[in-house]
Amino acid sequence: MLLQLAIDRLEGLYAQQQADDLIDIVEVGTPMIQRFGLSLVMEMKSRTLHPVLADLKIVDGGREEAEAAFRAGAKFVTVLAMASVTTQQLVLEVARQWDGYVVLDTLGMQAQAKGNEVWPDELAYVIVHANSDAVKSGQASILDLAQQDMAAAFPGRRFALAGGIGPDTVDALTALSPQVLVVGSSIYMAQNPREVASAIRQRMTDPGTGWPWP
Repeated sequence: MLLQLAIDRLEGLYAQQQADDLIDIVEVGTPMIQRFGLSLVMEMKSRTLHPVLADLKIVDGGREEAEAAFRAGAKFVTVLAMASVTTQQLVLEVARQWDGYVVLDTLGMQAQAKGNEVWPDELAYVIVHANSDAVKSGQASILDLAQQDMAAAFPGRRFALAGGIGPDTVDALTALSPQVLVVGSSIYMAQNPREVASAIRQRMTDPGTGWPWP
């Protein structure tokens, strides 16, 4: 199981420095890319030995956006599940050219729509993603979303869980056997980010192992 640190605020840069050896994938989040551009992906590439994920949430302009991210040094790029098949295929095509990986983000999709889709075989993993605004307002839970959607929607797929994950939810989520846990504010907004990252990692199943690493 792998730990992905999602950096959506400046505090995340400090957290990454403090806990870099405890994480496996460094995500440069959408708000940070909007604020600083893909130059931050380039900077992060120089700050860590871990693969960097550019959370672009591509929904159109697949070739151009994916190429810009991989050129900046990203190893992973996200494309929204609601994007057209054409856009998804263009992102995958660019990923092959750059020896990169594509992550499908389900954010914004209705549960009943997922089971009707045919997903590309080359996807690195699927992110089952609870809306952060809904989580903060108590209207959504990543645990409820994962339990309801995973078996029928993405059979046989590697998957990640994201959205409001912290030490208090890790045990229940690891029981669902995700390949990746995506954790953001519970680490980077903590008074001691390293302590929280360590607590989460200790409760993961076989931390630091899993695709695409042996």
